[in-house]
Amino acid sequence: MSDYGSMHVYARGRIVHNSKSKNIYDSTLSLLVIMQLETIETTHKEKPQVSKRDRGRRVWSLTASEEIVLKQCTAHYFKLWGYDQKLSLKDIENPKTFVSSLEASGNGRIGHLTKSIFMDCDTDDLNDVVEPIPPELRRSFSSVYDMEVWLEGTSTNGEFISVERKDSNSSNKPDLKDIHPKLRRYNAGGLQRQFITCLRNDLPDNLLLRFVTANKFKVVPTIEMGAKTLSWRGKSHPVDSWLVSGDAEPSLNNEKPQFVSAFKNGQVYVRGVDKKGCPICNIQVKIHYRQDCPDRDFERLVCVYIEWMRLMVSAFQDDVDTGTILFDMTDMSLKNLDLAFVKFAATAFNYKYPECINLIIIHNAPMVFYLFWKLIKSWVGPDLEARIKFTRTYQDLTEFINPDNIPKRLGGEDDYEYHYIEPTLENSAKKPIDSRHSGLREERKEQLMLWIVVTVQWLEAQTSKDSLKYLKQKVKLGLALAKNYNKLDPYYRFRGICDRLGVLDKLKY
Repeated sequence: MSDYGSMHVYARGRIVHNSKSKNIYDSTLSLLVIMQLETIETTHKEKPQVSKRDRGRRVWSLTASEEIVLKQCTAHYFKLWGYDQKLSLKDIENPKTFVSSLEASGNGRIGHLTKSIFMDCDTDDLNDVVEPIPPELRRSFSSVYDMEVWLEGTSTNGEFISVERKDSNSSNKPDLKDIHPKLRRYNAGGLQRQFITCLRNDLPDNLLLRFVTANKFKVVPTIEMGAKTLSWRGKSHPVDSWLVSGDAEPSLNNEKPQFVSAFKNGQVYVRGVDKKGCPICNIQVKIHYRQDCPDRDFERLVCVYIEWMRLMVSAFQDDVDTGTILFDMTDMSLKNLDLAFVKFAATAFNYKYPECINLIIIHNAPMVFYLFWKLIKSWVGPDLEARIKFTRTYQDLTEFINPDNIPKRLGGEDDYEYHYIEPTLENSAKKPIDSRHSGLREERKEQLMLWIVVTVQWLEAQTSKDSLKYLKQKVKLGLALAKNYNKLDPYYRFRGICDRLGVLDKLKY
């Protein structure tokens, strides 16, 4: 009984047994639950090194070796995109090619950079970023920076861009021998466009660092996972289009009624923060029935909520860049257990949104959940499993969430009851395009090109002093890009239920 296929107890949402075998089945189930609980209790006592992982996700707090790995990964992508032509593949693969910023920072004693060094980067004054933008970069980047694609997530004919499609524009085509073998099958323009599109109010370097940290600062797994994820976003799961629409556009167009209903019934909603300040996505499992919403639509809902939570967090301003998931399994039964959803969520959190989860709290799980725990654990993987916390009582919850953020139904002080606000053109429509939008669009384009130029200088720096100089300019431009997105956001997205409820009222960076 080591896997789902050999259990023979679950078929189409029901237990399979007859009256004569009921006692045998109940005894077996109890034994399985006891065995699984012993494993879970051991897991619960392990303390993952969360603080170290938090530091590794932020470009302003890296060690020397971590910064060099980030440089190697960045250089591989830049080589694919046709930038940084001075470094060969052999150069990039050699860590000694690069220097770190740590020595010049004066933080050698503590062993890593600190945010205090970069506090003056939070400014609207970019006058000290005076690197010229080469004409060839302007030409090549203009073909990538298709603003209609960036705004809508689709091409002009309505088909989502194929990230692996052959590119007709060969003016910036890189030499394949200098491209890492793991990246050679990807279309350079498509992959770069996806990277630009999914930045939003995150910093470019911090976005890449999520993949670096998830792969324990190993270069090849990092660049491979990053490329696969960008391809996934551009092909099978057009997340950026889904975010644009949210729940409002399908509702206003009277489309996808089952998808919209999944927002209405309160089975998923964002409310409150955990003790670390991470937003909490509440999932009431007893309300979920797989037959109520097609798997593809529920995957879409999951991605939309993750993207909304990405918009809520603020690495620089609040030192928060992850979210927490609270699975409330109170009164859950077997008919609420959706293994397809669990498998998709585990895959998404591990590989498509790495380092986006602080905790996954599983509260008040019934016996039937533990029966499937071994199977679920095989999907979750060890890194994500370390962030899963099983709670049974209100006191257990208070270890991770303060009482004023715990729902009253679970013994806490928050008496909020979810209420769906129907979208209208007045409360949900995108802001009409105007002259301010055009200015912001061009501003973003200039900032992205400057970030590319400065990043090349950072990669090629020969001294720690130069490396730190360009790293600070990169952080300054990253923050400027985040602020620019926050101004463009009303033109970009329909206002979703998180906006209409005021949960996503003011974006940070």
